[in-house]
Amino acid sequence: MAKDLPYFKFYCSEWSDGDISLEDMQIQGLFVNICSYYWSNEGVLTLSKCKKKFKLVDEKDFNTLIESKIIKIDSNDNIIINFLNEQLQERDNKSIINKLNGAKGGRPTQNKPKENQTETETKPNGYFSLTETEPKQKAIREEEKREDKKRKENNIVERDMAFYNALTNFKDLYSKELLRAFYDYWREKNKSCTKMKFELEDTWQLDLRLKKWQNNESKFSKNVATQQTNVSPPSQYKKHEN
Repeated sequence: MAKDLPYFKFYCSEWSDGDISLEDMQIQGLFVNICSYYWSNEGVLTLSKCKKKFKLVDEKDFNTLIESKIIKIDSNDNIIINFLNEQLQERDNKSIINKLNGAKGGRPTQNKPKENQTETETKPNGYFSLTETEPKQKAIREEEKREDKKRKENNIVERDMAFYNALTNFKDLYSKELLRAFYDYWREKNKSCTKMKFELEDTWQLDLRLKKWQNNESKFSKNVATQQTNVSPPSQYKKHEN
């Protein structure tokens, strides 16, 4: 888990101008989910593991991302997402600088100023600016943690992913097609894209909703079969029945 930096940078202009914007919403949603999973695994993720994670996704959707070169796969089946790798490298570089600063130790003891001399702060040579502002950085990190917590509560993409993952717990009880149809129906966003359809319900219990969905599908199938059985033959064939 990328605990040092629990979120990655997302640039709206790069998204809207990139090749991913040419794909349908289902492919875009899959890519965002893969990015989140890739980031939480520190950029070490195989395609086979990713497919196990997202069991309800069709093989062709993964192929679309690969063929469009939105994600890359190396010879060892590892997924490569360049813009996330750049951010991970940036974080590693910052970590190295912090370690170097720590090796420098504390500030040297200051000599008392002579009479009529203004006291000034003595800084050790070679000291990195990141450590010089450590109290400020600590405050910034705490603020980032609070903002991250708030973003997670409000981020509909992460809630969508949580909804998807909850459905995978029922893969042994219901067919893949049923779970996919259920997911696509209840994940529909409102006009402001702040809530999904199921979040607007007064009550919600996933296992009972799935059971009701399956019952409704069975009733619908029976009704269609009955209607097809009761359909009268076209008039041109009626004379052959007598």
